Amino acid sequence: MEQLTNSNTLTSRSARMKDARMRAGLGQREAARLMKIGQTRLSNYENEVNKVPDDILKIAANLYKCSLEYLHGFISSPEGDLNYRPINEGSVIALNSELLKKHRLTLDDLVEVVVTDSAMHGEFNQGSTVIVSNKVGQINAPAIYAIAEGDVIRMRGLRKELSGEYTLFVHDKQNYNDLPLSENALKKLSIVGKYIGHWRSSYN
Repeated sequence: MEQLTNSNTLTSRSARMKDARMRAGLGQREAARLMKIGQTRLSNYENEVNKVPDDILKIAANLYKCSLEYLHGFISSPEGDLNYRPINEGSVIALNSELLKKHRLTLDDLVEVVVTDSAMHGEFNQGSTVIVSNKVGQINAPAIYAIAEGDVIRMRGLRKELSGEYTLFVHDKQNYNDLPLSENALKKLSIVGKYIGHWRSSYN
């Protein structure tokens, strides 16, 4: 018989997902059926054979009636923590509201962006969901920005050079190129927002 564990000791997504299922009183086979995935696949997630993807965590939170923040490991209570809020309805990202206030940001200032390529590999991967702030401000120190190119949003580094010109830079220089920009070219960029983090604000 499966035994419940003290949720405060659970650290991984997999362990918390299994804990939430048992708290919901569901066997693995029944839970897999309701999630419309195979039992082996669910078992692999719960036993850390495969990484639990964000969309499965969201389905699990709804099915097990627990906090998505708990499944992500942000909080210790399966019931949730009022200090954490999703960016928008249906969002898989939750941020600490007190931390946002500290940095003079609100949820309305934030946008979720799915990374469309691997140009900034090392910071985040293609397919990751990241958070950007639409409070861009002046571009002086190097930072990463979400830039709209038609219907596609690309994450790129941007820095100001000593010459007064700018450089749109990448981390993966084997497959992508840096791009020099004049001040006029910079003004023509459609900047969606400034990257601040993955699941929590990365401001220090």
